[in-house]
Amino acid sequence: MNSILGIDPSTKSIGWGVISRPSPRIKWGYTDSGVIEVPEGPEIFKLKYAFDSIGDIVRKHRPRNIAIEGVFVGLNKKTALWQSEMNGAIKVGAYKASCCVPKVVVYAPRLVKKTVVGDGKSTKSRVADAVIEYLNQKPLNRFVDYNESDALAAAITMAKLEF
Repeated sequence: MNSILGIDPSTKSIGWGVISRPSPRIKWGYTDSGVIEVPEGPEIFKLKYAFDSIGDIVRKHRPRNIAIEGVFVGLNKKTALWQSEMNGAIKVGAYKASCCVPKVVVYAPRLVKKTVVGDGKSTKSRVADAVIEYLNQKPLNRFVDYNESDALAAAITMAKLEF
């Protein structure tokens, strides 16, 4: 079975979502998703927490591929730097836990939106709606927050562009 773990990293919460399909002739379907709430504390603690938490998810679901939504670089350079450090911890945590994931790809946020919705400037609400429509399986059609739906959108982006 082919599966993709999508990750939407953030410094406060990390969205993740797994989609899978048993064969190339079958449409990708929803497997599981959630949000990792990063606790308060020193930055090094937060990085280790993200590293360990993503590792746990990778060991549980054993994805064949990983899609990560890249850093949105706004005006605040300090936030962008901190977000990049968090992304690094997540990538290494996922790789260390899997040791055999053939493909880890980082997609720009605009590309994810364009691929899933058709418009690179779509709102997070519209992305969430498009994810629900594409997967047609999210329980109660609700997400904990937009990081969860953005993670699934990253996975869908990989499914559409790479497979």
